[in-house]
Amino acid sequence: MQLLERTALPAGAIQVGAGLLVSGAVTYVFLIGAARQLGPTEYAPLTVLWTMVFLTATGFFLPIEQEISRAVSGRRSVGADDRLVLRRGWLLTLAVGALTLAVGLAAAIPLRERLLDSDASLLIGFGLALAGYAVTHLIRGVLAGRHDFMSYGMFTAADSVIRLVLLLGLIAVGTTAVGPIGIALGASPIIVVAAYAAIRGRHLAPTTPQPGEPEWRDLTASMGGLVAASLFSQMLAYVGPLAIRLLEQEGQSEEASRFFSGLVMTRVPLFLFQAIQAPLLPLLAALVARGHYDALRSTMAKLVGQLMSVVAVIIAGAALVGPDVQALLFGEEFRLDRLDLVLLASATGMHLLALALAQALIAMASPVRMAAGWLLGLAVFPVIVALEDDLLLRVELGLVAAEAATVLVMIAATLTALGRARRYHPVTEVS
Repeated sequence: MQLLERTALPAGAIQVGAGLLVSGAVTYVFLIGAARQLGPTEYAPLTVLWTMVFLTATGFFLPIEQEISRAVSGRRSVGADDRLVLRRGWLLTLAVGALTLAVGLAAAIPLRERLLDSDASLLIGFGLALAGYAVTHLIRGVLAGRHDFMSYGMFTAADSVIRLVLLLGLIAVGTTAVGPIGIALGASPIIVVAAYAAIRGRHLAPTTPQPGEPEWRDLTASMGGLVAASLFSQMLAYVGPLAIRLLEQEGQSEEASRFFSGLVMTRVPLFLFQAIQAPLLPLLAALVARGHYDALRSTMAKLVGQLMSVVAVIIAGAALVGPDVQALLFGEEFRLDRLDLVLLASATGMHLLALALAQALIAMASPVRMAAGWLLGLAVFPVIVALEDDLLLRVELGLVAAEAATVLVMIAATLTALGRARRYHPVTEVS
């Protein structure tokens, strides 16, 4: 985007962005390949497994990555041994990982018949994935904190590549059951973590307890707000596929697959936005640190304007060629109507705007306001869903309304936080 092209990118942004783009592209190939290999009926429980894994892992483990990255970077900036962070970082990761795995399985097992077609292999894949991604986010936090962005980008891309390689191996031997593919989904982060540990494990070894080790509050001070915001954001992003599976009636088992394929297709801009996030948040944080609030407001206004143009394009694309592109990529049996894809594209566009506004709130240290925006969207969703009977339409309208409510709250929260910052931290603007 022109806005970011005119701004000096922080060191490593290109490497991280490249890794994220490779990861996103390979992920699409995996999802399309799995859909074509399994067909709509077998693909449906895989879409739910995918939703469960990334809702839970990102919701709970991304804040750990962010806090470890902050703590490691802070230690290095003053010349202190960053390995002092790792002992408690490992303990925090293992504790949160074990709790998340226990709660996740406890919630999934009673619903396995409804969500996962009673396939125990998918529960195994879920458990493997949570264990792998807990450590994955720890490693990524350490790499980001040490500014080893090349390794960060490669590590991020490796997970998606390994997942695709495992799928291609299963396709080559003629697998048409969802269970092995679900286990492959869970095994990929385990393989990547094991490979990294074998090659560079000594870089992750903590020191023995000694004076100067950070207090627990140094790693957990912001965890509550960050976890709430991250979890609510992921829940809103993935509530659609779960709602379809829970609400479907007899004879509608393929609707989840059709819905998920359309959702994935319309969410291409979200994958691209991940690359923009790399330079965006440091840029906004720097403006806040310097007190350049007019520049912050101007930057966000330009970014939102550019994103609205992107939203208009994806909605138009969904209306004009969406069903044909979906059928071409996933297969004719996955085709949705134009209205379905326009609604999904609209929801994606608003989620994109909400993510951009969330970066400004993070930069202004307002995670609670950000979490409130996602939470309101989640509250709106079931209200709208209850007003309609058609399975796909009720969920699509619920997503549009929920995302619209979130954007409105995010706009209000951003303006409020900006006004508060200018009142309590006035700094003369400079050009």
